[in-house]
Amino acid sequence: MIQPEKTDDHWAHGDPGEYQYIGWFHEWHPQLALIPQFPQFEGVVLNHWKSHYFIAKKLLQNATVHQHIEASWLPLPSNYGYRNNHKRARWALKCAEQSRNAFLGLLATVTLGIVLFQRDTTFPSVTSPWIDYISRFEGVDRAWVEDLARSFVGDFSFATTRIGTIVNMKKLPTWEIIWAFLCIDVPIWYFWGELDSKPYRTKIRIFDNFAPPIMNQQEIDSYYTQPVSSAAQAHHALIPSYGSGQQTGEHWKVFFERDKERHE
Repeated sequence: MIQPEKTDDHWAHGDPGEYQYIGWFHEWHPQLALIPQFPQFEGVVLNHWKSHYFIAKKLLQNATVHQHIEASWLPLPSNYGYRNNHKRARWALKCAEQSRNAFLGLLATVTLGIVLFQRDTTFPSVTSPWIDYISRFEGVDRAWVEDLARSFVGDFSFATTRIGTIVNMKKLPTWEIIWAFLCIDVPIWYFWGELDSKPYRTKIRIFDNFAPPIMNQQEIDSYYTQPVSSAAQAHHALIPSYGSGQQTGEHWKVFFERDKERHE
């Protein structure tokens, strides 16, 4: 079930347990899309939350993409009182759980800083420039930073899958951050409008290539219906690319058969 869009005030006071639900892209909190599906709370991940805050702040100040996160941080782990004394065990457990979940928001902010920091490779790695940059600050241990880069915070391999986000294309506030997410394989779902509405276009090719050709329910259903013959094709199918050799309305199987015969 898709959750309704949340306001900035909701995230400022909401339950951090919601961080692990797939939600709508939020301009002030884009890092929520970077939260891992299966976080491992161990080692450097849960140590020194103040260091994580420091790293996130420094990285975002040098981001290659403009963002608004500096003005609207998610609640920090300390906001939930895990360091306080509690009269009842269940209260202490609840605070510890909320604080742990709040770490996800903070660590995702570090991840966002890593993603938006200048680099020469497609994916950030343990040799990315951000590590040298952060390690130069007084009191920062390089070995600790490298361990952080190997954790889900800085790991962008297939071993770490992130929850992703849903983007309302009619309210797209910034295409640069969405593009940065696409480059590192963050799952993104696009909302182009209600059924039977006029197909919306952003006029940005990298996104409009994902746009549906039609928004009519009946035609959408026909698109996924088994063709009555090998030559049948939905009438709203895209025109073949120039130079492909495929004819307009020609089924791809027919095209390959014809192409095979041509080369025999």
